Amino acid sequence: MGDRRSADKESGLKSRRPAVGEKQGSILPVRLLFLLLALAGIGYWQLRDVIEDSFFSEADKNENRVLVTRPFHLCAEGALNQCVIDPGNIVYDGKSLRIVDVYAPRNVGAECDKERQLAKDGAEALVSVLNGGPFELTVDTRPPDAQGRRYATLKRDGVSIGGIIVGKGFARSWTGAIGGWCD
Repeated sequence: MGDRRSADKESGLKSRRPAVGEKQGSILPVRLLFLLLALAGIGYWQLRDVIEDSFFSEADKNENRVLVTRPFHLCAEGALNQCVIDPGNIVYDGKSLRIVDVYAPRNVGAECDKERQLAKDGAEALVSVLNGGPFELTVDTRPPDAQGRRYATLKRDGVSIGGIIVGKGFARSWTGAIGGWCD
């Protein structure tokens, strides 16, 4: 009984012997590689929130948050893309936003001259505060209000800009209750 090489020689088949250090091919390592990749993918899928929390800050993950650096003006003075309507409402990138933590007097639909003047003065004060440096604008995920305004929080260095306007006397803290400005 001859060895394989002699049998191959007799049948006309050429046999190739692996070179030193070369292993004969096997499908097992390829299957093992695919299995490991699949397990790694499943592991990532199961742990993605933990992994992402450790690598990304909250600001990076929240696409509704933006650092605003462009100047604001009163909406009555020009284009409606970056302006203040009144102490409780702004327009940013052409979108109307309601500041969530304030109840502010209105200049449009004011019930008396006192409310209209307070809204005008408050809007000017808000322009000044907004133009005091970069601030963070976060658009709320809830649906727009009846006027189509999205809700937004404005903060500079962790301090509510709405709270600053309330502190200056141009608005009230939002409690859910509305009241007049004419008494």
